Amino acid sequence: MPDLHRPKIAAIYNLTYNWWQNAGAINYVAHAITAAPAAFPLANSIAIAAGGGPNQHPDQQYWQGNMAAAIAAAGGAAAIVRVEVDCTLMPCDGQFNGCLFRVPYLIRQAGLPNKPLRIFSHRDEGIGGAGTSKRYFDCNSSDNNAALIAAHAANNGWSWTPWNGAYP
Repeated sequence: MPDLHRPKIAAIYNLTYNWWQNAGAINYVAHAITAAPAAFPLANSIAIAAGGGPNQHPDQQYWQGNMAAAIAAAGGAAAIVRVEVDCTLMPCDGQFNGCLFRVPYLIRQAGLPNKPLRIFSHRDEGIGGAGTSKRYFDCNSSDNNAALIAAHAANNGWSWTPWNGAYP
């Protein structure tokens, strides 16, 4: 499967383009993607020093706030066609409190049930194929643990491409 060529939509690219660097913290942000196409941040990006258990990872900390106003600004849950998550690293998948399992649940709790998710990592974790290090995978906020494990295992590479007015 070829790498995903991700358009440099300004709202996401300008915030995340340098997250591949090993800067000592783990960065995290999520955007609601609408059919327009437009990207609306669901909260401010966060950066948390590495370490601690999964409940202290930025993946889970990000979703602890109230996202109702941000969802409304995107046109409401029905207008959101996908949620894109950008994190320095792929979500941890340890046991059942790992970020891989908790984040979709937290997204449902935030008011976005049954939404497609596209989760991007920005740092080389030694899992990339030939010529790529950034990884992504697609899943759904309503997926069960078995589906999340399969989606995570089927991760693929991605790279930025110039913005052309379309956002797949």
